[in-house]
Amino acid sequence: MVDRFLPTGHKLPPTSPARGQRVNVRETHNPGLAVIIHVLGHLVPLVPRALDPVPPRHVQLGACASLLRQVAQTGSTRDALLLSNLERTEQFPFLLYYTVDKQRGNAPDTYSAIVRTMQETFCRLEASYVADHTIRLYDEVATIARPPLTDQRRPTSAQTGYIVSIFRVMEGDDRRSFERDWLSWTGARLLYRSIPASAGLRRMVLHKACGDGDIYYVLTCECSSLLDNVVASARALPALRARLVGYTGIYKLMAVS
Repeated sequence: MVDRFLPTGHKLPPTSPARGQRVNVRETHNPGLAVIIHVLGHLVPLVPRALDPVPPRHVQLGACASLLRQVAQTGSTRDALLLSNLERTEQFPFLLYYTVDKQRGNAPDTYSAIVRTMQETFCRLEASYVADHTIRLYDEVATIARPPLTDQRRPTSAQTGYIVSIFRVMEGDDRRSFERDWLSWTGARLLYRSIPASAGLRRMVLHKACGDGDIYYVLTCECSSLLDNVVASARALPALRARLVGYTGIYKLMAVS
């Protein structure tokens, strides 16, 4: 059984990992969560050093873990996740994912505080390293989730993994009809049909960036047993990347607060 948060007029794919199970769909007009997603490019030494005792990836991981702890200590977020890309050569090695309960906190204020903490954390590295950062506040446009129905984003098992796609679209393309067709243009329908049942598909969420500036969408696909089924679950990635409409990576959980 699959449930909730699809825009009006949508139909789920006729086949899925849960073949034969009843599918329920309902619409939400005001999701209770705001999400802050921080995507990091590779940390690159300003001066290449042949015998560096600590690889840049480890330096970056340490900084991300420190940032996660600092944000969690403020109590402004409900869930805080640090994800690491399973493919070492991919463009975005780390991703930080925070949720804010709109009824208990001010999402824009929390976003601004996280940006300040991120700048303070990484400015200590700027004398030796450089890296790209993209951090934005997002609303949830649509969600497909399996029961039990909950907005809790903490992983349900140590084998939880995520397939994440990032899109940037032109102004004007973020119209309602465009978002209604999200299952197709994001590749969500392809993932939904391709991920094996043993991977434990739990939730697929489309996020849309808030505010002015570039228009970003992020699709996150959470699977409770993905790390036990990486090869089978990743079979759809080449097809998604061949479409050249966004970036797609496969991530594992490194830390949660």
